[in-house]
Parts: sequence; C-alpha cells; structure tokens
Amino acid sequence: MPYAGNQRGMSAEEEPTPLAETLVRQYFDALRAGRIVDALDVFATDAILRDAQGGVHRGIREIAATFVHTRDPRRIEIVALSRDKDRVIVMVEIRAKGVKRPLRFRDVFQIDGQRVRSLTVAPVRSRTAPRRASITPRSLPA
Repeated sequence: MPYAGNQRGMSAEEEPTPLAETLVRQYFDALRAGRIVDALDVFATDAILRDAQGGVHRGIREIAATFVHTRDPRRIEIVALSRDKDRVIVMVEIRAKGVKRPLRFRDVFQIDGQRVRSLTVAPVRSRTAPRRASITPRSLPA
C-alpha cells in the first residue's frame, strides 16, 4: 500500500501514515474548517454516500448536494479510528451549539486507490463508550 507522509516532516521513529487514513483525516479536517470543496475532493467521481438517514447518494454531484447546508465549521472529534487494508472505520462525535450531548456516528470509508469509493454513515445511539481503536487518533485542533 502506498504511503503519504505529513507536510511537517517525520522523524526516524515515526511511521508514515497510510494513504487511506490520510484521506479520512483530510476529509474531517476540511469539514472541521468548513471547507466543503476540500472535503468533497477525497471522493471518487462515482463514489457512493449512504447517509445517517438511510439515503443513498451516487456520484460526486449527489454527494455534493448533501453538503449544501454545511457551511459553518463543525466541532468534530475523531473518537476512534481503525484501518483494515482499504477500509477505515471512524467513530466521530459532532458537537452542535446549545446541545449538551454530542451526536455520535460510525463512518465506514471504502478506499480504492487514492480516493474514497464509498462512505456509510450510521448514527450511534448507544450511551456506552466506543471500543478502543487499533490506531490512536492524533490530537486535532478544535
């Protein structure tokens, strides 16, 4: 699997971040900053998005339409992340203004080559904490 290094450089002890994980982090970084075009850039033009409400969106145009109302930067935290070859599973918490409890989602990314081929978003309704990830998420700025 190809690897992509970070822009700040890496020390000899650091392991390079696999491309699949890098794509997923790019997606969440862009959403967090309100850069929707950059978030869409990780998707293949014929990708499929299965949203939290059960809708299926095929192709980049339909996927882009799901982001129409997502203009403001979001407070998104990666709680857990695990990778298995070309599949990345992420537990995410989204904090909305004025809401005490964050919304939790389980996002499953299918990566093919250098793009996301599919993303399935499922709400997590359980009050229990998610299982530990096999990959510890990096601290990300809020």
